[in-house]
Amino acid sequence: MSGPITPPLTVTTASGTPSGRPITTIKVSDGDLTISGNVATIDTSGGGAAAPADAEYLLAFDASIPTELTAARKLIVGNNVSMTHGAGANDDVSLNAVTSQEGSTVNGQIQFQGTSKVFDAREVFYYDEPNGGLYVGNNTTNGDATITILADGTGEPTLSLSNPTAAVSLTCDTNQKLKVVGGVNTFVFDASSATGGITWPDGTTQITAASGGGASELSDLTDVLIDATNWLNGFLIQTNSNGSAPTTGTLSSANNNIGIGADVLKAITSGDNGIYFGEETGVGITSGSSNIAIGCRSMNATVGSGTQNNNVAIGHKSMEGILDGANANVAVGYQSMKNSSFSGDDNVAVGEEAGSSLTSGSKNLLLGVGSGNITTGSSNTIIGYGGGSSATGDHQLEITSGGSVGTVTWLTGESDGGVTVSEAYKLPTAVTGANDYVLTAQTDGSTAWAAAGGGGGGIGIVYPPVGNSQSSALIHWGHISAPFGTSNQTTQSFSTDSPCWIPIIARRTATFTDIAIYVTSGVGSTSNVDLGIYSDDSGEPGTLLGQATVDVDTSGQKSATLVAEAGESLASVAGTQYWLAMVRQAGVGTFTMQAANKGDVGQWAWTAYATSYGIIVQSGSDNTLPASATFTSGFAWNTLAIGVDYE
Repeated sequence: MSGPITPPLTVTTASGTPSGRPITTIKVSDGDLTISGNVATIDTSGGGAAAPADAEYLLAFDASIPTELTAARKLIVGNNVSMTHGAGANDDVSLNAVTSQEGSTVNGQIQFQGTSKVFDAREVFYYDEPNGGLYVGNNTTNGDATITILADGTGEPTLSLSNPTAAVSLTCDTNQKLKVVGGVNTFVFDASSATGGITWPDGTTQITAASGGGASELSDLTDVLIDATNWLNGFLIQTNSNGSAPTTGTLSSANNNIGIGADVLKAITSGDNGIYFGEETGVGITSGSSNIAIGCRSMNATVGSGTQNNNVAIGHKSMEGILDGANANVAVGYQSMKNSSFSGDDNVAVGEEAGSSLTSGSKNLLLGVGSGNITTGSSNTIIGYGGGSSATGDHQLEITSGGSVGTVTWLTGESDGGVTVSEAYKLPTAVTGANDYVLTAQTDGSTAWAAAGGGGGGIGIVYPPVGNSQSSALIHWGHISAPFGTSNQTTQSFSTDSPCWIPIIARRTATFTDIAIYVTSGVGSTSNVDLGIYSDDSGEPGTLLGQATVDVDTSGQKSATLVAEAGESLASVAGTQYWLAMVRQAGVGTFTMQAANKGDVGQWAWTAYATSYGIIVQSGSDNTLPASATFTSGFAWNTLAIGVDYE
């Protein structure tokens, strides 16, 4: 403004007249004030002090910026805080508290916008106080957004992410490595070159990415040795290697082996054709070949040079202590053949701890839990718990139930070939003389071979196979049937009151029903005889099974139905020897019977008497068939015609 101000002086503002009337003083802060008489002139046209330079800024509230102030800025305060530019600038900036264009209405939002005054429905930068989010955007369609953390000089820029209970930071170091640091572990991503890779918390570095989520072949795994140089057609995994290559000796043509387990085959050098499964199996094997070890610590020995061959060990700690030169052994069962000094050959032990005492013994067969106390003995066969009369003996045989209580030993054998049965009867080892010998046993436990014709009172009888005469319609006559009868017929006068017997072999498995005799000349008056059938007792008449009564007063075939004795059975078993008996009742006279010639039946006669005796008798039981026969004598009679019928 310019020109004089004349009284009365009136000052007003856009909003009304200020208080403090009357105005007595006017201060001019910028412009020229000229006083002439009572007139004060204020010149604001710029003719006084120079206008502010462009490098100076004018902050004006809701007013226009003069065109000559090209570098000035205007501060606008409303719902938003904005700074606009003067005529010489193009860098408007605003901090806006507005509704988000990315979602629903959000209060307390601070928004930053660059040169564009239009958001195009997308914020550039804002902090969302209620949701606790810091957002960076781009108002260009499909535009990128970047956050840059710039450290000074060689300082390391770090982005820290945390809450009250967890924290992770990302740092870029001077070597172009991104470190991801957690509470304990650090991962390093080396972007300095194509071969930088990823370093894991355990210190291992992965340079290339695994394809398909893992190795495509077993040979790609670092902890597997498969089909490699000096390990052709082999496969080895040591489960305690923790990703490292399996440990072995210096390999030299160790081919065709399979090993799986912690420390398995860790000393192998040239052994081949082996199979080893289980923790520490085959630990001491170096050049040993063709072994099979299955079970934790089986074939585990670490003493010696590891030259064991052709062994099979199955079971926890089986053959655990096998030494050099122990070959062709088989051990099956927990701790079988486990002695720490085992060096024997050709042994077989089956069962828990079977052969566990073996050291240098060879060619032993040990079957059963804990079978065999053998140490250095060889060529022994032990079946059953414990067993073995001598730990150092050779050529022993024992079959036993074992145990300290109630042990039963069925069979033992000694190095001389002798065999003892039931710990009572030792069988002889040789036969002197001709053939046809039988074994005899005495009450003192001794046995001996004796000629078949003797035997201490028994009758040497050979049982024939079941032959003909099977028909139930025919009487099975003992005097003419094999093996004791003959077809050479004759007669025999019966004049004794003692019971008499002849042997017979049953021809049918059935039931004895009838018994018969054949009389050629009767007594002539009423007369009866008792007939019976007996079991066999070691070649002699035994127990009366049943009996019947027939008359002998006239000639002809006389038969009657057998009646079983109390508690006995008349069942017959084909091929079994029985005895047919007869005795005349008291007062009966002499009569004559059909018979077989005694000279042809000596093969069954009691050998204490002449071989021509055709019947055997029992003295002291006249006119009665005894319940149990006692063989006491024989008669030089022809074999009497007595027979049976079957059901």
